Amino acid sequence: MVGIRVHRITALVRAEQEAQSRAQALQQVLDTMRHGVIMYDAQGHVITGNRLAEELAGIPEGSVRPGAHFDELRAHQVERGEHGDAAESARYLATRQATPWTGESTFQRRKPDGRMIEIRTDVIPGGGVVRSFTDITALAEAQAEAERRAATQQVMLENIRHGLILFDGEHRVAAFNALAARLNGIGGALRLGMTRAEVAQAQAAAGEFGDAAQTAAYLARLSALDYTAAAHTFFRTRPDGTEIEAVTAPVPGGGFVLTLSDITDRLRAQREAQERAAMLEATMNAARTAITLYGADHRVVAANDLAARSSGFAAAADMIGLSFEAAARGQLILEHGAIDGEALRLLRFGLAMDRRVPQHYERRRRDGVVFDVRSDPRPDGGFVVSISDVTELVAAREAAKRQASVLEATLNATRHALFLYGADARLVAANGIAASITGFADAAAMVGMPFSEVVLRQFRAEEGSEAAALAAA
Repeated sequence: MVGIRVHRITALVRAEQEAQSRAQALQQVLDTMRHGVIMYDAQGHVITGNRLAEELAGIPEGSVRPGAHFDELRAHQVERGEHGDAAESARYLATRQATPWTGESTFQRRKPDGRMIEIRTDVIPGGGVVRSFTDITALAEAQAEAERRAATQQVMLENIRHGLILFDGEHRVAAFNALAARLNGIGGALRLGMTRAEVAQAQAAAGEFGDAAQTAAYLARLSALDYTAAAHTFFRTRPDGTEIEAVTAPVPGGGFVLTLSDITDRLRAQREAQERAAMLEATMNAARTAITLYGADHRVVAANDLAARSSGFAAAADMIGLSFEAAARGQLILEHGAIDGEALRLLRFGLAMDRRVPQHYERRRRDGVVFDVRSDPRPDGGFVVSISDVTELVAAREAAKRQASVLEATLNATRHALFLYGADARLVAANGIAASITGFADAAAMVGMPFSEVVLRQFRAEEGSEAAALAAA
């Protein structure tokens, strides 16, 4: 009888020892966890917990003990200022559940020392909860930094003068700016997560692509593009007349970025420049002067059709890029048939000319045609050569010279002094006798003198003659 009793006591002791051993092992596991843990029963009393829970919860060491109530631990937090001063603690507790051991919850709070703690409560079978505490300071800081960067990037996106839409690897909208939504024509309908096809359909519904046939053709074109293999550029005119340039470019990860630019002003300026260029070209071609514009490298930048024909080309466009030497050779070969003799002299003359200063000369061809040639420098280091046919002008000038010579001979042959004055009473012409009696060797020296001075000069000449006669007597 006594032996049986001892045996039973021994088994009980052994069971208690095993239970204690398991409890110690469990506590060691809890204490080595990287999370604070407290287990509560259905009435809010502590069943077990670890030391990290005390640290992260901000309560004294040893507070987490079996039987301690949740409210007791919360009171320790208030006493230690874990939720701020009395007023701040009251406001905080007013936002929290009165019996948190009865349901699930997850929230975050910042401790007085700056650490960010996540508190999670999970219901366990049979009643009660497990509350875990995790230090997520590094994660929170990384998230905050990511949010700051995202906010900065969004500000940058909104201040870019282009519309930008970033599509991810699944061709869904990952980011965009407000200008992209406006230029796309769908405004507030553009949202994160939309597929490229959904964006295009929204544009079609807004009438961005024209009538039904135009819309179908445009959508088919968009669908046929491989956005991840190569960049694409296309243009379209919005219903309000805005001209849009759209450029897609692949990005790592299989996505792509769509850049939208309002090029209305640029196209308008281009059209105006083209119109001015066409007007200038028409004006140059209407001129009876061959005009060739050279750049700083002495190559043709522009020319009119007359200059092209003078150098043996059908159109001015054929001359663009030619060197001055090549253009000059073309002109001389057209005139002389080959570059030799006189043609070679003219070529060397033109090549040696200093184009930094204005140049002007006349050149007579073998067939009698006379060219007036001018070279004028440009601010950019280039120069303009203009060649005019002045054959008739030179002929008229030479005829006038001959006529003047004949008239001068006729006047000088008369036995009278002749003076011709203009409306301003200044001498226009005179003959040799008039010059002689006025004291001039040549009538040309008198041209431009006022009538009073001519008379005075004549009087002085006569006085001088009389004085000389008296002296001789």
